[in-house]
Amino acid sequence: MPTIEFGLMLAKPNHAVMDTTSPEGHILQQAWSAVTRYPTGPHWSYGGVEPGDASALWGFFAFDGVAHHEKFARMHGAEAVKNLPTILNRQEFQKHVTLEADLRPVLQAPVTEILLAYFPSSTSEAEKAAISAQAEHIIEAGLRTCADARDACCGWSVESDFPVLGRNEDVGSVLAVFVGWNSIDAAELYWEENNQGQQFEDIMQIKGALEMISYYRDFYL
Repeated sequence: MPTIEFGLMLAKPNHAVMDTTSPEGHILQQAWSAVTRYPTGPHWSYGGVEPGDASALWGFFAFDGVAHHEKFARMHGAEAVKNLPTILNRQEFQKHVTLEADLRPVLQAPVTEILLAYFPSSTSEAEKAAISAQAEHIIEAGLRTCADARDACCGWSVESDFPVLGRNEDVGSVLAVFVGWNSIDAAELYWEENNQGQQFEDIMQIKGALEMISYYRDFYL
């Protein structure tokens, strides 16, 4: 199963980091292309910004596991991303998720929805398996039958101290669901019709979930 490093970074004001014709966009593209050329680097990389906030930059990098990522970071990480501090203000988080399927078809859609369901750090492997089974059922029975959903997959965070975005110091284990959509309007319509979103709300009742947050991202790489 692939392990995906993903994180949220904040670009400096008035920096169009996804515009490859701009100086900052060129720096970002060079850095993210370079990491995949190293022998110990990730197998692929993708990045994108939020439709409503072009400074919120998300990155995705495919590794064989956390040890693979750590080896790359030790050997080449600093050199590969040495110019990023010139275009980025700070990093909000950097974590890993293990997925049952290839994430690339999702990221290649016009818009990617990221749904993060936070559960207590103490959630057991058996509990995670039960929650995953319900999430997979929602994907197979619902999302995969929707013409506007290009693809979908889900998986758990490797770390149990995943920060709950917007809630200061709260942390937990995360079930991450990724859905590739034709458009944001199509995604919102799907969740509204027949109360589709209630299915994930029901999952959140298992094991006293902490929070559920949904994001939309435009991916261009």
